[in-house]
Amino acid sequence: MKNKQIKKALSTENFGEYSSGKKPNADIKEDIYIYSNSSQQDSHADSRNINTHFFDSGEYENLPENLRILANSLPFGRQNAIPAKKIADKFGWNVRQIRIYMHELRTDYSIPAISDIHGNQKGVFLATSNQEAQPYLRQALSRENQSQQARLGVQRGLTNGFLNKVNQWRHNHA
Repeated sequence: MKNKQIKKALSTENFGEYSSGKKPNADIKEDIYIYSNSSQQDSHADSRNINTHFFDSGEYENLPENLRILANSLPFGRQNAIPAKKIADKFGWNVRQIRIYMHELRTDYSIPAISDIHGNQKGVFLATSNQEAQPYLRQALSRENQSQQARLGVQRGLTNGFLNKVNQWRHNHA
């Protein structure tokens, strides 16, 4: 799969400086070793669940730097989810930027970056199975359906004479 280039230019100005004081272009591999909220925070953590370099090579090596930093900071699996605020604080970003970057990872690069606000392991992570992605997919579908219902309601209101009624009322009460 060939990488899609991001549609808008992302400048390094969005990065600010990392909490470690390093510039965004500095070698940050040691900074992105972020542990999850799970019991694996001790020195015996299972390194297979901690993502630090997966997106540094192969088909993902052309990711914009901010997206690569985020992608490498996301742990593998729901059981290792970490709060988005923890990543944001680590790199001097805000949670809104994390949401935007995660959206870009999903839409522009087809990376299953998941944000889960339900259950015991609230936080962000990379889905490692279809089962882990299902709650996110159900929620996204529900939002699509609600948006479609709202759009159709507005369309019906524009075609059923509502605008004529409003304009007539405004004219009568002016």
